[in-house]
Amino acid sequence: MPTTSTSISTITPGASRSRTRTALQVFGFVLGLAALAYCIYLVVSNPTYLQQLARLGAAPAWLLAALFALSAAATATSGMVFRATLKPVRIITIADALAINAFCTLLGNVPFKLSLIARIVLHKTRHQLALGTILSWFAGTALVILISLAPPLATTLWLGEFSVMWWLTTIAGTAALGITCVLLARRFAPPDRWASFTHRLPRLLQRLAHLPFAIKLQHGLRTVASPWAMAEALCWRGMDLAAQVIRFWLVAQALGVEMTWAQCMIAATTYFFIQSASPTGALGAREGLTAAILTAAGAHAITVVLAVSVVESITNIFLGLAGGAYLRVDRLLLSRNQPLPRGDG
Repeated sequence: MPTTSTSISTITPGASRSRTRTALQVFGFVLGLAALAYCIYLVVSNPTYLQQLARLGAAPAWLLAALFALSAAATATSGMVFRATLKPVRIITIADALAINAFCTLLGNVPFKLSLIARIVLHKTRHQLALGTILSWFAGTALVILISLAPPLATTLWLGEFSVMWWLTTIAGTAALGITCVLLARRFAPPDRWASFTHRLPRLLQRLAHLPFAIKLQHGLRTVASPWAMAEALCWRGMDLAAQVIRFWLVAQALGVEMTWAQCMIAATTYFFIQSASPTGALGAREGLTAAILTAAGAHAITVVLAVSVVESITNIFLGLAGGAYLRVDRLLLSRNQPLPRGDG
């Protein structure tokens, strides 16, 4: 009896935390769906919005093809960012990088961190990467994404429009952050140098430096310590962001909605950030928050956001299923013991 009591008391807190996390994931996902439903309601109850969407249906074939091509390009370049940041550790095939990113992007719409779990499992199985390496690689990639987003967004909020000064400031800011990141990474990537650095910090900061997230981030420094890998990753991120900004602008033109290039930049960065960072699935959260931020920025572009979401969803379903077929994820679902075929390199 004492043994049973001890087991129950040991298991119950963990089970309770698990149920709480599950409930929060479900609640967040339902909240996102509610936001999406509200956006749809606002559109269908407004004749002006319905007329705008009707224009998209009557748009020329080349414009629709361009929208799907831009969505596919955004997904592809995102996969190439992951491949570039991994290069200092391991070189994987382009096909693997694109397929895994497409499949995981599709899973990113739903909760329970299925996208993250799928990335980890696929890279462990296909490329024999250790879990610590994968997590540190993801931390390095997240750092690259932040470096690529901060200068253009900050410059847009500062200048309010695209100009020669915008381009110069954005390029200079991105280059400066990238170079700084590489120099710091090369300085603190070796464990002995990191330990020596943290030893000099105040006690509170020392505790923060030894948190699991900080340790993973420090391990990920070697993925951003290569200037060539950093430069390649930032170039891919630039192409990714450009594709998303142009997509918003084309949709706005097709719907007859007034949106400046600056507002398209705000929309693209917001849309991408929420899609990447939402812990309970991107569906609904990215549409609702992007539309709300655009409204605050002076652009009543809820129809633009929904149209972009529809185009991207169709593209992601097609690419995600194609990526899953290439990766043979059915084998992973049927048997955890049967390895997936892995790409060369």
